[in-house]
Amino acid sequence: MKKNRSMMAGLCLLAVMCAGYGAVSFGVGQQEKRKQEAEEANTIYLTDFAEVTGVKATRQGQTISLIKEDGQWLDEGDTERPVKQSLAALLASVGQQITASRRLEGAGALVNYGLDEPEYRAVFTDASGEQAEILVGDQLEDGRYYAKLEERAEVYTIDSGLVSAMDYTDLEFTQPEILPQVKSDEVQLVQVTGAAGDEDEEDEMAGKMIFSRKDGTLTDEMAASAAGFVLGDCAAWKPDKEELAEMGFDGRERRLSYVYEPDVEEDEENGHQSTVVLEIGGLNETGTDYYVRQPGSSMILLMSRSVLDEFLMGNAG
Repeated sequence: MKKNRSMMAGLCLLAVMCAGYGAVSFGVGQQEKRKQEAEEANTIYLTDFAEVTGVKATRQGQTISLIKEDGQWLDEGDTERPVKQSLAALLASVGQQITASRRLEGAGALVNYGLDEPEYRAVFTDASGEQAEILVGDQLEDGRYYAKLEERAEVYTIDSGLVSAMDYTDLEFTQPEILPQVKSDEVQLVQVTGAAGDEDEEDEMAGKMIFSRKDGTLTDEMAASAAGFVLGDCAAWKPDKEELAEMGFDGRERRLSYVYEPDVEEDEENGHQSTVVLEIGGLNETGTDYYVRQPGSSMILLMSRSVLDEFLMGNAG
């Protein structure tokens, strides 16, 4: 009997302890909730969208307008231009909810904060058409920026996230074209026309070099170089005639093509020879890259000089 009473007392004590622990946990939870609600109530939102579907960003005089359609970001002014989705999504994500670190009390003239002629200006739009226009001015010593809403007088400070997301040129927002993935042993032939060397116009081989596996002129090292061709950053989109001439596309361009034959066992459907053609213009200002385009493309890209010179200068191998 005494043993039963001791067991009952122990169970009662355990129940009291559990209840006490539950009460403490509940109390801590309620405190955290009240703290979070208080912080939320004191948060200053410059934007607060469920989703951003349109962005117009102006950076140092350059403006890009993006719209989201069927889950893809497009250049509103030129839907043919491929947009780098990662950068567009980042900018939209930052603009979805912009909070201020603090609001300046008694802010004076906008010129004092670089907001009279802001270097950065962004307009964010949601699916319903609601908009918020943010102006970003001078940077503070702690890395934050002065900012304001276009339609309101108050000046705030915000972190650097918005500027970082906007700090790209329109060309950097352009998705570069890519070349097909090729293995070195699949490359069968590389041909260059307009190449340096023989200038005899009567010779049908003048200005032409052919490196082939059949005659052994295409070495394994050269095939590996061709298979490793990678197009770099976009240097121009839909350039005019004058711009093309400045980049060497005025009849002086050379043409490099390479033929590859995919492994039939790995790719039965496409187990046939394919050809990639590149038009090579002049060198960029730094002399490190050539201007390159694919025939019929509106995009001029950069490509490493060190890789192309092996074929263009006629001293391969």
